[in-house]
Amino acid sequence: MRFYYLILTLFLLTLNLIAQPAYAIKLSSDHIALIQSEGAKGIQTVFGELGIQIQDLQLVEDFTSDAVSGLITGSTNAEAIAEISSEITAALAEIALSENIEASFVIEYVSAGAVRGAAKATQGNNIDVIKAIKAAASGTSSGAIQFAADAKIDVAKAASAACSGSLAEAIKVSSETDLNTIQVEEASASGSISSAIETAIKANVDIAQTVEASASGLSEAAIEASVDIDLEFSSSARAAAAGAAAAAVRSATKTDLDIAEMLKTVNSGINQGAFSTLSGKGSNIRIFIAPTKDSNLFEVQQAINSGIFEGAKRARYIHIIETPYEDDPTVRQVSPAA
Repeated sequence: MRFYYLILTLFLLTLNLIAQPAYAIKLSSDHIALIQSEGAKGIQTVFGELGIQIQDLQLVEDFTSDAVSGLITGSTNAEAIAEISSEITAALAEIALSENIEASFVIEYVSAGAVRGAAKATQGNNIDVIKAIKAAASGTSSGAIQFAADAKIDVAKAASAACSGSLAEAIKVSSETDLNTIQVEEASASGSISSAIETAIKANVDIAQTVEASASGLSEAAIEASVDIDLEFSSSARAAAAGAAAAAVRSATKTDLDIAEMLKTVNSGINQGAFSTLSGKGSNIRIFIAPTKDSNLFEVQQAINSGIFEGAKRARYIHIIETPYEDDPTVRQVSPAA
């Protein structure tokens, strides 16, 4: 199925980007003001003026980057960055739905653009870049989930796409700068999972399904983006798992959810995403990699398990390691911290 999505997407991109340069978006101050004041309607007006089609996914990503960057000022805090990212994600997904374009395709590219735009906006402003990336990831996750719930479309697909796009671009941004890639990944994953849990509760959708899909999207992005830019993907998978696990513990504590169940859900999603991606069957479309050797799966699973444990411990919770036997002498089993 993913192969056919790829063919369809490449066909659309070929039709719509054949006459477009790689980066053709430059928003004016009037465009930014229009987007800020009129939301989705303003975006549609700007699209008309610039000749952007919603199916031009790379142009939509570039548009989002410029829009988010333009809407952030030196006094903008993390909460406002999340809100900006959320609103633009929902607005562009709404346009996609109205034009019969798969919303999750657009969401993935929009979430990537939001992260790059947030990072770009910190240059020359007194804003911490890692906090800005985390806020953008959080916002795109909440915008995608809330939109999908309101529009009654597949929430899990939207959640996975948002997390995949934001983390993949966070990895790329960190590789292009002097940022610590592991810290950036953990922050981005943390923002996505915290938002997924809290928005799922608010939108009254299946929490476990939403969180599992979000974690799967993170794992897919961690591996695909790392392979794409030649980074060690096991370390990326571990960082994504650590950030997601820490966020799951904190959010579960804050919302009175079962911490162990949330960690189990995150673990399941991260492992599902890794297995699908290493098999060349990831569910998202922005980055593709060829299937890797089966031996890589065990290495990545070890890294994920280590990341889950590390993240939970950092959030002051010791995760119980489940084994297939009651007394497995090869694995040290511990109990939750008091």
